[in-house]
Amino acid sequence: MDNSTNQFQLPFQPIYSFASIIKELENSNDKMVDIRTFLTSLHVNVEQLINGVDSIDKFEALLKDVSPLLEQIIPSAMTKNNLKALCFPMIEKYIYPTESLHQIIDGHHVVIKTKYQDLNAFDYYKLACCFILSRYYGINLESNQTNTIEVDQGLGYSSFYTVHYDIDYFDVYPIDPSYELTKDQIDDLLNNYENTSLWYEYMPPNSWVAKGIAIASLFDNTTEIALSNLKTNLISINEILDNINDEAVKSLKSIFRISDLIIGFSSLNDENNTIEGLQNKSIKESLILNHGKTMKRDDLFCTNFIDQIVSSNYYVISNIEKHKERFSSDIMIDNLLAQGIKSIILYPLRKGDENLGILEIASSIPGAFNRINASLLKDLLPLIEDSIHRYSIEFMHQVNSFIQTEYTSLHPSVEWKFKNKAIEIILNPDSAEKKSEISFNDVYPFYGELDVRSSSMLRNQCMKMDYQNQMNFLIKVCEEMYRRSGKTKFLEDIEQLNKFLSRIDQVEKIYFEREIFEFISLNIHPEIPNYTLENEESIIADYLGKLDAYTGLFYVERKKFDESIQILNKTISTGLDQYQVEAQTIIPHYYERFKTDGIDFNLYVGRSISPKYTFDYSIVRQLRFWQIKTMILLEQSYHAIKTTLPMPLEIASLILSSNLTLDITFKLDEKRFDVDGYNNAKYEIIKKRINKAYVKGSNERINIPGHICVIYTEDILREEYTYCINQLIAQGFLHHTIEYLEVEELQSLGGLRAIRVPIVYH
Repeated sequence: MDNSTNQFQLPFQPIYSFASIIKELENSNDKMVDIRTFLTSLHVNVEQLINGVDSIDKFEALLKDVSPLLEQIIPSAMTKNNLKALCFPMIEKYIYPTESLHQIIDGHHVVIKTKYQDLNAFDYYKLACCFILSRYYGINLESNQTNTIEVDQGLGYSSFYTVHYDIDYFDVYPIDPSYELTKDQIDDLLNNYENTSLWYEYMPPNSWVAKGIAIASLFDNTTEIALSNLKTNLISINEILDNINDEAVKSLKSIFRISDLIIGFSSLNDENNTIEGLQNKSIKESLILNHGKTMKRDDLFCTNFIDQIVSSNYYVISNIEKHKERFSSDIMIDNLLAQGIKSIILYPLRKGDENLGILEIASSIPGAFNRINASLLKDLLPLIEDSIHRYSIEFMHQVNSFIQTEYTSLHPSVEWKFKNKAIEIILNPDSAEKKSEISFNDVYPFYGELDVRSSSMLRNQCMKMDYQNQMNFLIKVCEEMYRRSGKTKFLEDIEQLNKFLSRIDQVEKIYFEREIFEFISLNIHPEIPNYTLENEESIIADYLGKLDAYTGLFYVERKKFDESIQILNKTISTGLDQYQVEAQTIIPHYYERFKTDGIDFNLYVGRSISPKYTFDYSIVRQLRFWQIKTMILLEQSYHAIKTTLPMPLEIASLILSSNLTLDITFKLDEKRFDVDGYNNAKYEIIKKRINKAYVKGSNERINIPGHICVIYTEDILREEYTYCINQLIAQGFLHHTIEYLEVEELQSLGGLRAIRVPIVYH
């Protein structure tokens, strides 16, 4: 078996020789005339075995007529039961293998993998250098003393062997004394393993000679190594389905030495008294269910079967056909035999008191499993249980992530319906169900907003101020660069900057921002480095210090505005989320909020959202009182920090109330809730237009800063909200002045009324 790494460079020239072995035999006390005569003849007839050859194939060809010598190295008495061979370190070809080893490694379908095959040329070279350090300088580096090989004999599983090398019959020496290493050089190498060039410098290719032969002894460690590989797979952060379905199955085959080993998983549903498949789109299906979804526990051959599973570490049916003779009507036995399964182990999986399911390991060979070999996995069960538990957690994270990605951020009160749909879609990704919709019927809508007054106008003003300041600053910069260089180009730039200033003064919103940006970026900024001196104090240095690091533009006034919006939104949204905890105790309901220039939010409450709870109109009244009080509290919390903001902003609060119930449907393609029907759509239109509505017959906005404003669609709500407001006045949240107003007609949407009350901020 030649290894592909044989093509890599080596720091030594390999010389294959029996010189050291022959010398030891000649100096021994062995008085056998035959062997001494034979050794003498070697010097005459096969001197190459002593002087050495540079090819392992040549060396192997010379062994045909030296059986007395080979008998001294590997006695024939050891060939049947021992795994031994001659080899050369780092070359990894086994010659003169014992009979038992020959049966393992020789064959058309045999594939052998060694640890060297995973190395690149540089790591392989450094490993060979370590061999020299170990053998010649006595440095304790054991990496070359052992190896692990994986042997695939075409049986459907791999066997693993630990290889120990006896390198006592090896001489390593430099070709020239100049290649000897000093202690400092050795220390440099040992402390700079990653510095490949240093290894090539101190130990150049072919600068040493490695002469001799090694004796390899192999030990079967299949079970131990396969178990170790399985542990590695199970500890991996990858999902359990990836590990169990691929690498872990290969390891299990090696552990049991069964090529047709298959696995499955099932779970116990205590609530329904059934056995079910795991909720997993890729993990192996249950073998005992045979593609079925569930099985009643009472249908099993033994009524206390589950009790036996749970109370023991594992349950083995060694010969299923014999069980069939005893339990002819057992459904599980029929399911297994229908798949050709003749032997099975059932491992119960638990995490504390939680029942995770059953791991099923089966084979078509009768008697393949028994209580003895089934115990091989006993120590690994906790890792399998941890992996299944980890998968269960990750699966629910996947479900939640799917909900947030495909649907929206959901409150737990309605998550149950989305979770059921998400699980269905994840487990059946190709199903047409993915296009189905999620609906809640006959729900009461609640809408509220705390909006930054005139935010668009403020943002435009900030942008104009930033550009005006930048233009004025750049004019001074161009004047300075003209003063230093005399280039008329800068006078032309000043003229263009003044034109931009004039245009900015004449518009409410800068619509030519890109034009300004490109002019500055292409015409002025590239020139500035030519006139920038280190530690210089000038108008140019002042200008550069005021630029935004990301955009290269002035971002002063806009930054104040943006930071103020962020603080406002964080204050209000955090408070709203906290108050929502209280609202959910009234009854679980759907809640969503959105950040713009301020916060707006929707609540939907109804029997279809909370089917497990008692629902009546009193619930709606309680939530309305909660909403108006919460928005007052949010106004107060913002008012307390308003003066600390970079740019104090005014907010106006608004509530839209209706007794009209809606049907809301989540559209998967649009990833949002939508309403169905004319009346429902009318409510949505009102929501979008009331923000800028006026008091009927005036130029006054219906919602003004410092007030809470409730717009309602039915006259009966006037009495209900008046009662709420009077309670809040009595509690000191609102002033006594209550205004009852009419809202101007909103594009054919008339008849809206409003109640407006000033907020107490102390």
